[in-house]
Amino acid sequence: MSPESKLFINGELVDAVSGKTYPNISPATEEVIGVTADAGPEDMERAIAAARHAFDETDWSTNHAFRHKCLQQLQQGLLAEMPDFKQQISAETGSTMSICGANGPQCEVPIRFMDYTLEALP
Repeated sequence: MSPESKLFINGELVDAVSGKTYPNISPATEEVIGVTADAGPEDMERAIAAARHAFDETDWSTNHAFRHKCLQQLQQGLLAEMPDFKQQISAETGSTMSICGANGPQCEVPIRFMDYTLEALP
């Protein structure tokens, strides 16, 4: 696993404005499994401003075909990385692999549920 320690805002991986981080501790083993950006109100404002910009000043909100294609690519990427996600989720939450696995609510089910959204989009 190679967890990301940055925030994803406006299409970029960035540090928290404060520069602060905190250890990500596995509840199962109490080991530090990574470092996480300690986001604050300023980071939330940056993320909201980026989303508002995308909605108001690009065709993201009206280009349904493009959004559909992006969601399909996202789902395919998530499916391709699912074994790593299962490991990460299990480590971060202390969940068993069966909860993260094929019928589990923490990984595979939400990714596969995207099929319904993709079918419903125009």
